[in-house]
Amino acid sequence: MSIVSLGVEVYLDERSKGYATAAMKQAFMLATERGYKIIQDQVRVDNKPSIALHERCGFETDGYVFINKKGKEVCIYTSAL
Repeated sequence: MSIVSLGVEVYLDERSKGYATAAMKQAFMLATERGYKIIQDQVRVDNKPSIALHERCGFETDGYVFINKKGKEVCIYTSAL
């Protein structure tokens, strides 16, 4: 096992309360404990709060934009563990 994918989603009324950051920290901890080396996530290019969250958590992207299965423009964000 080397790569794990995650996706954090917070209900609209519960946003900006730190839940996504806490979930990210938990995901990093669990992935590390289970021996993963890389963690990744798809982030919509129009989702500025999610982009900021991923950058604060140490994720990087090459900026390549593609259309996901839901028809949304996304980039892949990755972080070494």
